[in-house]
Amino acid sequence: MKTSSSFLRRLATLIVYGCAFVWADLDRSAAQTFRITDFFIDPQGRSQVRYESDPNFYYALHRSGAIHQIGSAVELALGFNGEGILSDPNRIGPDSTVFYRVRRINVVQPLDSDGDGLNDVVELQHREFLNALDSEDGRLLTVGITSPAESEQGVAVTRKTILHLSLHLSN
Repeated sequence: MKTSSSFLRRLATLIVYGCAFVWADLDRSAAQTFRITDFFIDPQGRSQVRYESDPNFYYALHRSGAIHQIGSAVELALGFNGEGILSDPNRIGPDSTVFYRVRRINVVQPLDSDGDGLNDVVELQHREFLNALDSEDGRLLTVGITSPAESEQGVAVTRKTILHLSLHLSN
């Protein structure tokens, strides 16, 4: 893999500021290659990773204090045609060592990163009121009565789902 000198300069500045390492976790079933194109720390001290994005995937940025751990996801983003950026909302301290992993996940086989019962893709598509990293937002949606009921056979009724929200959508 060809490494640009600007990338090496940025990595050298990380060693002065703190220490961060990034690696990619590829979806082995995909024939396309996945590339991280840049890594930098913004003026607020947050790590950012640029990558080649694809609309057939979504991307997860995991953070850990040790290289042998996967770490928690700190940001998720839907793929699109072009270059994407994942940002760690947490600052890197001057004496900290941080390891990042970028994971590419197929949108037809989504995960539930926060364990709330809603898959990541649904939550990413509805960011206005859902957060794919917040396990509490899954309780906002409960499925009510559907028709026809499971015991009704031979009933020609259009299936209708009623959602009951237990909390307000606005803050």
